[in-house]
Amino acid sequence: MSKKLGFSIFAHGNNWSYPSTRAVWQEAERLGFEAAWTQDNIMGHSPYVPADIAYYEIFTLLAALADATSKIRIGPMATPAVRRIPPLLAKMVASIDSISGGRMNLGIGAGDDELQYRAWGQPFPPAGQRVEILRESIEIMKRMWTQDRASFEGKHFRIENVAMYPKPVQKPHPPIWIAIGQGTKLMPRVAAEYGDGIGVEWGDDQRVRKITEALERNCEELKRDISEITRGRLVWIVFTDGTLDHDAAIEGIYDVVRGKKGPRPPHAYFDVLDPVVHGTPEQVVQGLQRRVLSLGFDHVIAVPIAVGIDVDTGGLKGSEGNFIGAMRHLAEKIVPELN
Repeated sequence: MSKKLGFSIFAHGNNWSYPSTRAVWQEAERLGFEAAWTQDNIMGHSPYVPADIAYYEIFTLLAALADATSKIRIGPMATPAVRRIPPLLAKMVASIDSISGGRMNLGIGAGDDELQYRAWGQPFPPAGQRVEILRESIEIMKRMWTQDRASFEGKHFRIENVAMYPKPVQKPHPPIWIAIGQGTKLMPRVAAEYGDGIGVEWGDDQRVRKITEALERNCEELKRDISEITRGRLVWIVFTDGTLDHDAAIEGIYDVVRGKKGPRPPHAYFDVLDPVVHGTPEQVVQGLQRRVLSLGFDHVIAVPIAVGIDVDTGGLKGSEGNFIGAMRHLAEKIVPELN
């Protein structure tokens, strides 16, 4: 193939213990994946995931995983800018970049799921204001990471003569990946202005094509070379024996991630999980060519799952073991075919 795909993994971490999480990330490193990401949620995503599902606080977790690994890049996909004030976030990212020896990626977006903010008594402004907050947050962090003394005054935030040390190991700063849900206007512009990468997390192929086309237009307007931006799409990769249809594959995801059999998920759950690529390795390769490469992406942020087939779990049980087994399948049978 003329084009190659990069691969990272999105380790969802739903109800995973820390030892199991560490095992997943260390195995991802051993298998040679470029990066590992995890989610920044305080409780389950409504209405698709139960609110009482267990998650670690993401930056606490990333600091531990930075020390538990040595090569793989690490980061959130994605931190909502409205959750933490930007000077604190700048300090946290710089600290983990130092702990990891320069392996930190920052996936950041405008935020979604209003209930997660109401639960903590945090405001959740309209989308336009959240994008303003995102822009100002990135400006503040970049100044704090690169300047001896940083100042900024905007509509939402103000800092004055801030000294922040240690600086990040990576120069000029850790890569910024702009997380895009389904926005085709504001977020592609932010990505063209600030992004070292994008992570498109949801949306059918038609909407996602509009996002990539909007990114291209904005890069042209700004005279920015789009090849400077890694374009990643989050994909649920479901390995099966090839006999399951699309809905059955998604129900299999539901069963594995929830860790138990349950009622058929609501229709909205099927929609939000798109894209799902499923089947045998040959079918998965074809699906990734169609739903990633042909849409202008050069990177897969993979959530690998095995449904109805035996995989090598490394002795781990539950969804963590399933994840490791499917991740090994991905590394052995898919990545070589697309690189």
